Amino acid sequence: MAARPDPQTARRLAVGDPGSWLLELGAGWTLVMVLTGLYLWWPRGRAGLAGVLYPRLTRSPRVFWRDLHSVVGVYFAGIFIAFLLTALPWTAFWGEQILRPVQRATGQTAPAALGFGQMALKSIDDGSGRQISLDQAVAIARAEGLAGDLEIQPRGGDAPIGIALRQGRSSNERVLQIDRYRGSVLGRVGWQDYPLIPKVVATGVDLHEGTFFGRANQWFNTAVVAALYWLAFTGFIGWYRRRPAGRLSAPPRLPLPIPRAIRWMALGVCVLLPLLGLSVLVVAATDSLYLRMRPKPG
Repeated sequence: MAARPDPQTARRLAVGDPGSWLLELGAGWTLVMVLTGLYLWWPRGRAGLAGVLYPRLTRSPRVFWRDLHSVVGVYFAGIFIAFLLTALPWTAFWGEQILRPVQRATGQTAPAALGFGQMALKSIDDGSGRQISLDQAVAIARAEGLAGDLEIQPRGGDAPIGIALRQGRSSNERVLQIDRYRGSVLGRVGWQDYPLIPKVVATGVDLHEGTFFGRANQWFNTAVVAALYWLAFTGFIGWYRRRPAGRLSAPPRLPLPIPRAIRWMALGVCVLLPLLGLSVLVVAATDSLYLRMRPKPG
């Protein structure tokens, strides 16, 4: 991906593999919360849009808080899903063990030069051993049309000098590999060299990091974060009001049938996100064991 450090390098520097697994689990379970929330929100035989697309502010406190939770959630659900999915390519397990092999198998890997990666290109010494200066390399990049802030990586040996134009969204960025001896351009990489999957991932990362449409993107992302905090707060209020009196436990289970299509959808999500699927099995086994060991009333 252009304009970004290598995702796996950034991930290891930030939290290491175990931390990345926790982040991936958090993203997976948040996705589950969004999808199950949409299922519970879905209007079943309800007349009108009250409580569906706008909250009923004059009803009982329970309905009031439920609507404030569900209506805000449904407006942001698609955005939450997009943000969660754009985070997955950066994770240690899904990004490295699932997405990357798929990209290799389908010829959908991004050119190495986009991240100043290892390339087969080498500078050719003309015999004098004299190298161009960084100022000369920048001048060559300017002559090639790279106007704006540049990122330079002067590597050792015979490796070319890498110069990248880092300008907002990935589609505007270009990378040049310049011969350190002769000053000729050995390689050019731009958006047109991206396969489809890296284009989708890079665009998602731009949106995720707030660089796709400038300052407005950052305000938009701030609103998304505020919505997450709001849903956490109203979700807590909803649970607190429905909990058994005097106890900090789950509300009574309702006899809500789960359609077969939903079961298959849940299975598909667990297959596509294996780390999430494994955690679901652990939770289900733990829950079953607890129910068997819990003393029966009376």
